[in-house]
Amino acid sequence: MNERQIHDPQSAPEAPAPVGASVSDLASARRRRFIKAGAGAVPVALTLSSRPVMATNCVTASAWGSTMGLIGTSQYNRARSPAKAIAISGAKLLSEWKQTDNGLSSGNPTNTAWNNTALGRSTTPIKSYKVSTLLGSATIAGISSPTTTNVWDVLVSTGSTDADKYMRAMVVAWLNAKISATVAQCVTDPTRPNVNNLKTFGLIGTGGGTGPDGKTWTQAGVTTYLYENYISR
Repeated sequence: MNERQIHDPQSAPEAPAPVGASVSDLASARRRRFIKAGAGAVPVALTLSSRPVMATNCVTASAWGSTMGLIGTSQYNRARSPAKAIAISGAKLLSEWKQTDNGLSSGNPTNTAWNNTALGRSTTPIKSYKVSTLLGSATIAGISSPTTTNVWDVLVSTGSTDADKYMRAMVVAWLNAKISATVAQCVTDPTRPNVNNLKTFGLIGTGGGTGPDGKTWTQAGVTTYLYENYISR
């Protein structure tokens, strides 16, 4: 019996098969464990590798907010992929909004976005252009007197708190949404075409608030979203 089993020609070819399958399974399991263990490091690589592609793209607040807790997942990557984003053009940096060509006190500046009629500034000197003129009926948390607060004063403020950064970022976002159709498109809720997400963000106080996606946002989170999506830089 033992001799026949040892020399049985039927058993020899079958032996490698289960062994090979086990090795493959183990390798797959190791890869899964490695990916899972390194999940915290994945977002950095993804961000760095995708940044040149995303440099002029904007993801809507709803897509951004719903996937921020899923960094490194396929849902996150799909939501932030260029195919899901809106190509941004015409937006200006904070530093550019502060370049006025001497149009601060009187007259109009030349070669700047300040002359865009969508701002409703007309011939009003830049230093006298009010936050309320820019926002209409909307608000920005922290700017308690929009009818007397000048847009320029917010832009050149140097406060470093989250609230200060939030107010500057929001003012720049509103300016860009006025002059750039693609910025305006990105800050418009795709499921509610008449809802401007900047109005929702404007209600986020220092203690946080509900964002366009129904989730809780902080002022720092709003600033990060606007910055990362090139709406306000």
